[in-house]
Formats: sequence, C-alpha cells, structure tokens
Amino acid sequence: MRCFLRTVTASNDPHKAADVIDMALKWRKEFKIYDLSMDTFPEELREKYMDKVIGYKNQDKEGHKILYFDISENNKDPEAMKFKHHAIVAAFESHHRLTPEEQVVVLFDCSRATLANNDMDMLKFVIQCFKYYFPAFLDKMIVYETPKVLSFIWTIIKKFLNAEQAKKVVFCNKNEIKNYISEENLWDHMQ
Repeated sequence: MRCFLRTVTASNDPHKAADVIDMALKWRKEFKIYDLSMDTFPEELREKYMDKVIGYKNQDKEGHKILYFDISENNKDPEAMKFKHHAIVAAFESHHRLTPEEQVVVLFDCSRATLANNDMDMLKFVIQCFKYYFPAFLDKMIVYETPKVLSFIWTIIKKFLNAEQAKKVVFCNKNEIKNYISEENLWDHMQ
C-alpha cells in the first residue's frame, strides 16, 4: 500500500491512491500475474531471453538491483514480444514480492542496437508498468550508449512521462556510466 501512496499519480492522496490501486489490480487480474511462471514459456525463448537479454544482474552504486535489457536483441516477432512482456512483468513481480520497498534500476543497453531493434511498444510497456502497476519501484532508468539513430525515440518516449518521471531517465556513455555503476559491476563491453 505504501508503494501506491508514494506513487507520483497518487501524490500522497489516499483517494487518488485508491484509483491507482483499483486500476493496477484490474490489470494484474487481466495479465494473470499470479499465474506467471517462467516454466509456462517455451524453453527456447527462456534460454534465449532470460538472463542474457532480460534479467537482474549486479547492483548500482546505491545498492539497487539492476534489471538489464539488451536492446540489440529486440525484434518484432509476436511470440517473442508476448514472452518479453510476460518476462518483464515476471521479473518485476518476483523482485517486488520479495522486497516491495526496494527500488530497482533499469539499464537499457543500446550499445549494439540498430534501428531494426527499435521497439516503441516494449519501451512504452516498461514505462507503463512503472507508472501505473509497480509504482515507486523505479529508482532510475539508465539508457546506455544510445545510437543517434535511436535518440529520436527517446524524445517521443519522454512525452509519456511527467517531469518527476523524466528526471529518473539518465542517458550515459561508457565514461559516464561509471557515475552510476561501479566498474566491477559493469558488463565487459561497458568497461
């Protein structure tokens, strides 16, 4: 309940928080969050995407777990997209159930991404999850090494965010990422 009260949408107003909770609970029921399990997904998708492409790895300098997304693995395959949405929610939910007061850092690794990896739907989905369904869960979103070709996408994405949420989005390169994540917790290609 405290997560919903702290959410930007609720602004510590219990009546607004009740509206947000109602919306989140309906979404959770429709999404069947309590039935989500990695075992229900095809093994080849689990092997390809979990941990390698989407998964918790390491922590930032403030001790927040990092949920890593390798954007270069994005594609528009409908089966893979459904899996990724469910995998994202399963990752959020598993961490949130264990430590509901502990925020996470999302790291979008765009260093090897191209225009073909652009997936506005996935980015909007992640933002929507943090905005409405997992409130007060995001400490910051780090966008690493965005190619110029993809930078326009973030201009569009920022329009979905209010000022408070936009402050949580950090763009950085190889030198700047060390301000947020210790070198020993960086991936090899980021060192």
